[in-house]
Amino acid sequence: MKKTFIFGFIFCFFFAALSFNASAQEYKNFDLSKYYTPDIVRNQLDLNTSFSNSLSSNISENDSSVRQASNWNLMPVFNRYKNTRKQQTAFNLELKSNGTSNGSINLSNTNSVSYLNANNDITLNYSSLFYNKKKLFLSLRLHGDYFGYIYKRHYTNNTNKTSESDNTFNLIPQVGIGLGRIEQVTDARQAIYILDELNKKRLLKKDLSQDEIFKFAQGISKVKNKRFFDARLRKIEEITTVDSLLSEYIYSQNAAYFTTLNDMWEYGAINERKSGQRFEMSLSSPIYYHNQSNTNYTIDYLEKVLGSTFGGALSLTYIFEKPVAINWQHSVYANLDIHKKIGNSVSTKHTGSNSTTDADIYGSTINATYELSYYPNTRTSYSLITSESSTVDNQNLSDKYFDNSSIGFRNTISNSNLYTGISANHYFSPQLKLSAYAGMSLSSYRNSLKISTESNASARLGFSVTYSLF
Repeated sequence: MKKTFIFGFIFCFFFAALSFNASAQEYKNFDLSKYYTPDIVRNQLDLNTSFSNSLSSNISENDSSVRQASNWNLMPVFNRYKNTRKQQTAFNLELKSNGTSNGSINLSNTNSVSYLNANNDITLNYSSLFYNKKKLFLSLRLHGDYFGYIYKRHYTNNTNKTSESDNTFNLIPQVGIGLGRIEQVTDARQAIYILDELNKKRLLKKDLSQDEIFKFAQGISKVKNKRFFDARLRKIEEITTVDSLLSEYIYSQNAAYFTTLNDMWEYGAINERKSGQRFEMSLSSPIYYHNQSNTNYTIDYLEKVLGSTFGGALSLTYIFEKPVAINWQHSVYANLDIHKKIGNSVSTKHTGSNSTTDADIYGSTINATYELSYYPNTRTSYSLITSESSTVDNQNLSDKYFDNSSIGFRNTISNSNLYTGISANHYFSPQLKLSAYAGMSLSSYRNSLKISTESNASARLGFSVTYSLF
């Protein structure tokens, strides 16, 4: 009864919000789906780093020691986006490094202990679509990531040493062909926000035509393409450019005019909008490598695990984005993936008890998502989403042991998940966002080897607050 009341309240709130602040828009007839971004190249580099170091001492009658600890966190991120009529390219490189190094020394007997714990990640994403005049395209993609983990502990008064390391490499090259194009139309929606607010304040001399709105939106896209190291200079340049684009349509450049420009510039492009559809058929060949070791010199223990996986996949993908009546958005994503993987893993121990596992896996995955979004104003958005995901994998596994004995078996694993939910987002400022969500999911899992079937139903309800420092 309580859950029914909660979900009933949320759905009532969601649909009531559809009419809140839904005043008639003077420019509601502008078709966002006809907008396209001019030729642009945008680069962005973000750097988040921190370092701390501490030194402490403890002095007592029987035991005196000195401790030192260092912590670091480094995360640079580089993004490059290119959009022309002939090419759409996105490049992302992200590095992460964090860890702790600390140690202590006993002043009484000079015994010491040192620790090192470090995590390092590198992620690379590259995607390019090369178009002809009929919107046929060739796609090239590359995804790669590396994860490294190191842990070391060392006592100087004996041979007590422990070390662990884990290195994982994953590389997925992909090539495909397709038809269609997805356009970013966020800037066009921001142009409508600006014009509508200026019209409400009776600052416009005339209603702009469809061609004039299109030209104004492209001017917005171009000014965002400029790079600045000083955020204040960026803001001055952007507002000045927008003012110059509007000067012939404005009665008076007064305080109401500039505060409106500033407000719509801050919030008018918070919610991303897209338009178009794209169908693609692609081939990929994932490569996976794993190297793990665990050493304890105190008990003379050593274990190493080497693993690798190679494979291929055929994917069919359809994406549909449709802005409707300025404030609504339909989004559809559907994907069929047929894959095959061949893997090998070797475990080696100091006792000689080695083992090898071979795996031959083939299967398919289907994903489908539909999302209906509503944007009543610049700061608020609501979404209704439903998604289905199903995977079936047929596995042929073989284990071989150090005494040359082996065992082989077949297994089929299938799982599916159905999710339906709603969400709401509101920005109190460009940096502060409040989000609320509610949803239900149904999942099933089947393992033929264990002859087991599981079904689960769950519901979730919650909210989050996000504050962006940069």
